[in-house]
Amino acid sequence: MPYTAHCSILCFKRVRYFFALLVLTAVWAAPTTLLAQKEVATDIFGNPINPEVRVNPVRKILNKFQVGFSMGYGSTYYNMPLDDFRLLSRPGVGTFLIPGGDSVRNAPYVAASNWLSTPQSNNNLFAAPGDYVEPDTTSLRLRARGASIPLMLTVHFTQDRLRIGGGVAFEWHTLESGEFRPETPILIDYQDQVRRNLQRKYFGSLAYRFHDWWYFSFAADLQVGILDRGQAFSGVRTTLFGGLGGSVEYNFSEYARVFARGSFEYRAAYTQPMPWGAEGRVRQLGTYVNFGISLNLPEARRCPISNCKIQTKHIHTSGRLYRGQSIWKINTPGVGENHRKLLKRKRYYRKYN
Repeated sequence: MPYTAHCSILCFKRVRYFFALLVLTAVWAAPTTLLAQKEVATDIFGNPINPEVRVNPVRKILNKFQVGFSMGYGSTYYNMPLDDFRLLSRPGVGTFLIPGGDSVRNAPYVAASNWLSTPQSNNNLFAAPGDYVEPDTTSLRLRARGASIPLMLTVHFTQDRLRIGGGVAFEWHTLESGEFRPETPILIDYQDQVRRNLQRKYFGSLAYRFHDWWYFSFAADLQVGILDRGQAFSGVRTTLFGGLGGSVEYNFSEYARVFARGSFEYRAAYTQPMPWGAEGRVRQLGTYVNFGISLNLPEARRCPISNCKIQTKHIHTSGRLYRGQSIWKINTPGVGENHRKLLKRKRYYRKYN
């Protein structure tokens, strides 16, 4: 074989090996090149934003908890059947509860006043048979109303739209006058002596935010807990209660909101011991309207640079995530969302420009 042909074949083999090595190198380097060219989110200074790494983990956990405080007005409705008792009214004194049955038809009576809260004994009370109302003549019941001013503190763990938590409530409760149904001419209205009795509630709560509309949110909740009726009530002071409520919230930001909440409560009936050993059974229902505020701890601190004009969450050279707004403004705003009025329409701008 001529020398020139041999050299051509040898060069062709070397070039083939070179191209094969080049292809292998390109295949090996392609993933690294693609990864190196992947876009990374940065702030206006070119710093990469990675909140998962730069957010304080304690603040991030506390941000999941929502603390609320509210106050308002409530009404409690008392309903007590009186089929097992006699009722006796004394003008200018009050209405008394006396034992029923034939065994006490020829008395002096042992009567009870103030029987919805703390029955008080009144001995040697005389009355003619026509002065009192017999239980077999009509099915009587006492209906009374109490007024409350509640102060409520709640703590919820939030996960998306679901809220799980609990709270405590303090109520300044006043028991107002009651009426007998059906109306009986010889009976005067019931009067109780409870004035500003402090009641307490301890409860668990489950809530769900089911709808959002602009800056408003709508939620429904369930509360189940224990009611302490206070020192003005005798007998067993604690009872179970359950309540259904709904709230309308106005969101200033993802951290702060005000709300209005209405609720309905059903309370387990309680028994009142009478001076002669009998017991009366009292049922209760409640309705409430509350107005309050709820807050979340921000997962990031406010930006410490006084002349920083960034409105959204951002980082600086320290690599830590900061907020650009207070908790009363949206920290992820759209264009003009936190400043909806043009400068030319602001009074101070028109004055100095």
